[in-house]
Amino acid sequence: MSSSPKHRNRSSVLEALRHAASTFASHRALVLLLRSVKYVLAAFLLICLADALAHFATGTRLGLVVAIGSGILLLALIGLGIACFARPKAGKMATILERRDPNLGSKLTNILELHDQTTCDTLDPLTRDLARQAVADATRDIDTSQLRQVARAPFLKKEFRKALILLGIFAALPLLLGEPGRRQFLRLLHPYGDYPPLSFTWLDITRPNDDALTVVYGEDTRIEVTAKGHLPKELVLTTEPSDGSAPPRRLPMTTKGDGIFVTVVENIEQPLRLTATTPNERSRSKHRYLSVLLNPRIEKAWLTITPPPYTGLPAVERPFRFDGVQALEGSLLTFRLQSNRPLGNGSLRSIPTEGALAETPLRPVADGQANEALADLTVAQSGRLHFDVRDEQGREAEDAISSSLTVSQDLPPAISFLNPTQDSFIVSSHSFEVELAASDDYGVRTIRLLPAVNDAHLAELEETYPEIGPRRATFKRLVNLQDLGARPGDVVTFFAEAIDNCPEPHLTRTKMRRLEVISPEQYQDYLRKEATVAQVAASYEEMLARLDSAAQRQQEIADAMEDLAQRAQDAPLSEEDQEKLDSLRESQNQLNEEIRDLATEMESFADQTPIYDFEEQMQEAMNQMAQELRESVEKNEQSNAGNPSPADSAEAAREQEEKLSRQRQQGQEQVEQPLEDLAALHELINDVSEFQALYEEQKTLSEQTARFENQPNLSSADRLSLNEMAGRQREVASRLQNLQEELRNHADAAEENFPKAAQSARDLAGAIDQANMPGLGRASSQSMLQGKGEESHDQATRLKNEMERLMSQCSSCQGEGQSELDNYLQLFMGNSQGNNFQQMMDSLCFNPGQQGGAGMGQGGSLALGSLPGQQMGLMGGRSLMMGPIARALASGQGARHRSGSSGDSIAKVDASKAEQGKTASTRQSTTPESQGLLQEYENLTEAYFRTLTTSPDSSQ
Repeated sequence: MSSSPKHRNRSSVLEALRHAASTFASHRALVLLLRSVKYVLAAFLLICLADALAHFATGTRLGLVVAIGSGILLLALIGLGIACFARPKAGKMATILERRDPNLGSKLTNILELHDQTTCDTLDPLTRDLARQAVADATRDIDTSQLRQVARAPFLKKEFRKALILLGIFAALPLLLGEPGRRQFLRLLHPYGDYPPLSFTWLDITRPNDDALTVVYGEDTRIEVTAKGHLPKELVLTTEPSDGSAPPRRLPMTTKGDGIFVTVVENIEQPLRLTATTPNERSRSKHRYLSVLLNPRIEKAWLTITPPPYTGLPAVERPFRFDGVQALEGSLLTFRLQSNRPLGNGSLRSIPTEGALAETPLRPVADGQANEALADLTVAQSGRLHFDVRDEQGREAEDAISSSLTVSQDLPPAISFLNPTQDSFIVSSHSFEVELAASDDYGVRTIRLLPAVNDAHLAELEETYPEIGPRRATFKRLVNLQDLGARPGDVVTFFAEAIDNCPEPHLTRTKMRRLEVISPEQYQDYLRKEATVAQVAASYEEMLARLDSAAQRQQEIADAMEDLAQRAQDAPLSEEDQEKLDSLRESQNQLNEEIRDLATEMESFADQTPIYDFEEQMQEAMNQMAQELRESVEKNEQSNAGNPSPADSAEAAREQEEKLSRQRQQGQEQVEQPLEDLAALHELINDVSEFQALYEEQKTLSEQTARFENQPNLSSADRLSLNEMAGRQREVASRLQNLQEELRNHADAAEENFPKAAQSARDLAGAIDQANMPGLGRASSQSMLQGKGEESHDQATRLKNEMERLMSQCSSCQGEGQSELDNYLQLFMGNSQGNNFQQMMDSLCFNPGQQGGAGMGQGGSLALGSLPGQQMGLMGGRSLMMGPIARALASGQGARHRSGSSGDSIAKVDASKAEQGKTASTRQSTTPESQGLLQEYENLTEAYFRTLTTSPDSSQ
């Protein structure tokens, strides 16, 4: 071994041994640590295995981890102690080096021994010098720079590789063992982490599937857990506040199958940590955290509307959904809001459409639930409502809450006349009822009727309702014209007012109602113009029909009682027969009441002023019949008084049935039969009067077209005038066509009793047909439509002349009619006095029962129509209606064939001379004056006329 001189000294060898000793100690410590790795890892694995089996608590796992850490730290300290304090001495180090490097032999040991001799004082100086020389010679052959290299542990790299391999295997174990292995390792590495212990049952909270779920305060949420591996029979969900402020709660979970368990966590008021475990807690899921939204939320709301006191309406509470509020002005609104959290002081702001904002406190309910708040608001104007809801800590509500507000106003009352329905004429002897209907949305306070006669105002009639007042009220007063001091010619006016109960009352007034007072004589004259004998006969027919019905019912009762009486002769009546007898006696009592009412109506009818003079004898007959009916009823009731035998009851019933039958026969002979005959004659008289009215109208048309006689060219205004006349001319032609058929039909009906008048009517119809008057009228109408003025006048004048030629026949027909009427009255009624024929001629109702004449009445107290030139009703007197006689005459069958129910007659409507046919006509009529106002016709005639007006050349 070669060496440099600087190493070949004693101090260098000793120094090299010290450095070698330091390296040796360091390597020794490092080897100890590397060899300890396997023990540390083994201890960790053993603890993991023990935890997997025993499921150590967090403190135990922490202690074990601390123990492993402490062991590692202890090993590190031991290694550090070895490295720093366990260095071999020079002699021992020399022995170690000589053992590791054979080339050194015992040189290092010898050098150290010689070195000791150089410092030994017991030796003589020469020996010490020789020893120094020997040390110097020995160090020449030693390379001290290699001693540190020899001092290193020869197997350090091998131990290092072993340690690295073990650590690599340890690090790979979590990957090899999967999630359970990783979770088990992390349970020890992070004892306080959320790492469930290793188990054969794997639990996972799948709903919610993360920690981002935020639950509204006080609400519930559904928790779902999925179990894998060994499926347990039941699970428990543990809930505890996240901050640990309350002990945990254990909730059982319900299985849905397939390893899915569910439960509901109710009333969540703070953040929670959720953990699913088996009942023995051997298996546990990872924790799941729920956060809670602490802002208050309105869950329910109620609105109480208290209307103003004057309405009398009760307060009404209803659920409130913030979808709009509607209330009467002055109403008190009380809002009660229920939140999911305890509420503090908020506010309710009312923002009107106009005006300043108003703010009302939204205060917690005193001594009530902490999560409810109230606010009161008296409404005055429409707008919007905003609710500022806050909890006890001042947190605002999650959502902005608002609603619309609609304030309604108290409307004025409504009032109208129910009776009289229109301005009317009224008979001076009549008492009439004023009836008013008033209504208000919240109550009527006062109804006033203010009458006046001419210009003199009378005392008002008033009705005031106490307290709230009805919402609908009817005001009735019976008014007697004599009490008012009204006489024929006076005008009675009145109007009404209604006042509601609003603090600032509203008043509504009706229009003025006007009644013109007329005398009974004027009323009779009017009715004769508007009525025919057939219409007058309807009232008699109605009472006689009721008498006939009563006679039939009396016969049924008598037959049934006689049958029971026959049974009673053979044996006592059974219980069923006795009940039937009692029922028959009850029916007899009811029938007696009806007969008595009928007698009262007959007497009342007999007291009325007759329309025609011949009615006096008929009314006397009706009055006599009424007296006999009363006597019959009284006798029947006396026979049934007490407890008569069935035979006595049957005898009394049969006796009354015979009396009723005689009365009915008497009424038919004395009243109904004469009315049938007189109605047939009246139809003939009406037909002649209609021809005279048509003549007057045709005369007017001839005069009005005279101005076009010498005008070949007409202006547009003249053509328009002719078009209007064409319609009137067409109506005259149509009425003449219909009149022919009516004259013949009515002549057949009157033939038996009035043969001369019937023949005169047939002659008049034949003359109309022979002169082709309807054709002349249609031709004249066509010329007018075509604007041929001169031709129109010639044709209209020709028709007028033809009609004028027949006026003498009309006079002859009327003369025959009057003569035969007088003979008839003398023969059948024993009296021909009176002005009956002239009264019939006064009638302007050319078709009984049709509109334009006297209207239908109600209860005999109201007959509506129109006086000539007026559009008013008529109050007082008798009603007019369509009876069997009137319907039979209207149908063209005659009074003796009263089975017809149609009021239509037959009229011919021709499009040309060559074409004729029958078409139903209503024969409607208005009241003609001296000018001969024309009648209105049915739709077919009007349609035909419109065809002519739209196609002037259609006849060509």
